[in-house]
Order: sequence, then structure tokens, then C-alpha cells
Amino acid sequence: MGLAAPRLAVHLLHSSDEPDRVVAALRVLRAAAIGAAPTVAGPALVLDLEGVRLAAKGVAAALNGDGRPDVKALLESAVRAGAKVFVDLEAWRARGYLDDALVEGASLADAGMVANLVATGHVFVGY
Repeated sequence: MGLAAPRLAVHLLHSSDEPDRVVAALRVLRAAAIGAAPTVAGPALVLDLEGVRLAAKGVAAALNGDGRPDVKALLESAVRAGAKVFVDLEAWRARGYLDDALVEGASLADAGMVANLVATGHVFVGY
């Protein structure tokens, strides 16, 4: 019996403050989503602190430029490939965002969601 591949959770703490970290995180997320076996839960993107801004409509598109790829397309591609996007509710509200500002495919989650990802075997990498 072979070992099960670990599930990946990308913990992103940045957005417009460090757009290159966003690109790096989304590239890893997308690669994990594309490479996930159909029977294995896909990777997760956990947006926290400044990272929650990436889930606000219009922010991903604004991060393009300076030689960076299309950030909005990277995020959408990862979601289409099976990645789940979780936005920390407390950080989202602390920045004044309303629920209707969420991009498609993202969902608000409380701190228990991170505990659930750990309990289900996700390995975390942070950006």
C-alpha cells in the first residue's frame, strides 16, 4: 500500500503589499490543483491578514504589471482546477469588506477552518 500524497494548503498573508509573493503562491497552488489526483481533495488557498484583499473583486487584476503574469487568471485557473479559496472572516471584516465583494469561488471562513485543514492532513506553506 502506497503513501497518500499530502494535501497542500497555501497560506497567503500578502496582496498588493507584496504582489510577487502572490504570484509565487498562486503558481504553487495552481500546480498542486492541476496535479491532484481526482480522488484526492484539491489544495486550499488560505487568505489571511493582507492576503484577504486578493479575494476582493478587482484586486487581483490590479496586481498585473511590472513583468508579473495575469494574477486574476492564475487565481481563476487554480479554482477551475479544483483549488478551494478560504478567506479569513475576521481579517476580511477588519478591512471593511462586505460579503458581496468576494470574488467567485472564494468563501469566508472562521479560524476553525484552518484547524479542519490540519486535521484532514493538509501541509501548509506560507507566503
